[in-house]
Amino acid sequence: MLAAWIHWGLSLIIGALLARAIGLEFYRNNRPLHYPAIVASAYAGLGLNWHWGLSASAPLVSNTPGHFLAKVYKELYGVETIALSETIFHPYCLINMVIIILFGVLAFYAIAPRNASKGIEVVAPQMIEIAEREEKEAKAKVEVKTLADKLENSKILAILVAIPALIAMGFWFSRLGFFRGLDLNSLNFIFILVGFLLYLNPIEYMKAIARASGAVAGILIQFPFYAGIMGLMRYTVVDGINLAMVLSNAIAQVATPTTWPAICLYLSGFINIFIPSGGGEWAAIGEIITRTSHQLGVPLGKSIIAYAAGDAWTNLFQPFWAIPLLGLTGTRARDVFGYTIAVMILATIPFSLGLVLVPY
Repeated sequence: MLAAWIHWGLSLIIGALLARAIGLEFYRNNRPLHYPAIVASAYAGLGLNWHWGLSASAPLVSNTPGHFLAKVYKELYGVETIALSETIFHPYCLINMVIIILFGVLAFYAIAPRNASKGIEVVAPQMIEIAEREEKEAKAKVEVKTLADKLENSKILAILVAIPALIAMGFWFSRLGFFRGLDLNSLNFIFILVGFLLYLNPIEYMKAIARASGAVAGILIQFPFYAGIMGLMRYTVVDGINLAMVLSNAIAQVATPTTWPAICLYLSGFINIFIPSGGGEWAAIGEIITRTSHQLGVPLGKSIIAYAAGDAWTNLFQPFWAIPLLGLTGTRARDVFGYTIAVMILATIPFSLGLVLVPY
């Protein structure tokens, strides 16, 4: 969950590697362990708090100049962007974050089986062999023969590339400040740069990106469909009223300023089952939430945080983002999702109460 606050993708990979390492360590020391419960807990960040962190799609989009809802924000709230100080760094969000992290730790501890034990050797025996092979490959040295090989593996060349990038980032944040400077573009740039600095080897970094890119094929196909849904919401106009306006008017009739954060949580959680993407879902229903929030007189930052909670919440039911986790740990969805769904049901209480009762 702490890694998820930094970046949702980081949480998936760190969680998976940590769960696998724990499984292997217990196996090698002949200690009992229920491996599926460990893997389930590695998915906690994606289901509880990632959308309140530094990679939060809706808050970052809302802080990016020229984003797709900029005109709607200007029309309703008089500004085109919503600063991060009003969303993920607002005390309302930070307090709820502490509540949900404490809940997550206690919930996954509570549901872990005390007697039944299925170690990695039972659930994913192939991972033992894979781990041994990876350890051997890590020890093998790359043979550098030609000048091209030397350049591709050159740390000096990597440093020469990294220094101007670091200067550019320093200039960017010194000019705009942290809250205004952190948007989708700067976040992506930072993570590309951090990866480059961790490798300090141009060709190895390129190979790592190539190995990982196959996992995003499904996502690349999905997002044009999300754009189509956004188009239906925003551009299907009858007498000057689009579909987003119709739906927001209907929701505003049954919601109150007090109950709206909880209703927003349930709405975004439900839609997330069909559009399992924070940014994709925001593209589809962001205008509805913005207009409903304005009609009810609720600060937009508060509504964005409530939306973000719902988008993360039902990831515990939706296995789409767990695909890398399952692959790295050698488990199946049926092994772990009984635990995550149980936590999702329990999480309804702290999410609802926190969003409604914590002052903004």
